[in-house]
Amino acid sequence: MPRLEAVTLEMRHAVISGRLRECDVREIRAADGIPPDEAVRFCIGNTDDGWAFEADGDPWVILGAVGVQERRGIIWLLGTDLIYDHPVWFHKTCARILDEVLRVRYDELFNWVGAENETSLRWLEALGFAADKPEPFGAEGLPFRRIHWERTV
Repeated sequence: MPRLEAVTLEMRHAVISGRLRECDVREIRAADGIPPDEAVRFCIGNTDDGWAFEADGDPWVILGAVGVQERRGIIWLLGTDLIYDHPVWFHKTCARILDEVLRVRYDELFNWVGAENETSLRWLEALGFAADKPEPFGAEGLPFRRIHWERTV
């Protein structure tokens, strides 16, 4: 059974970098124009709140949030194809992190997701994020959708 590990993300970099989902690799290149391992290092090195999901000691998801202004944060997630082996656990655990930590700490969470990444967009919408209309974004100017959650009360 997978487990949530509140660990030092730096320890997970080498293991997860070479196994990212293809959709994550494409989005990193299109948005940032950098190699995936550099993006993983950047995310880990700049995150304020971060977690790794592991199964049998093997990290398969890293996620976090980076505060950019008071009570606003950029949420991010990078994962391997093992996400698809545990979809219910993955969804419930992400929802718990959002509700217990991130939505307490931030009034707004946002990021950009490739417009063709329909699986991630559906999952984010199920977690309460809205997705704007596609627009050119990033290093390659491909269609991305800004996803965002804002406190309403």
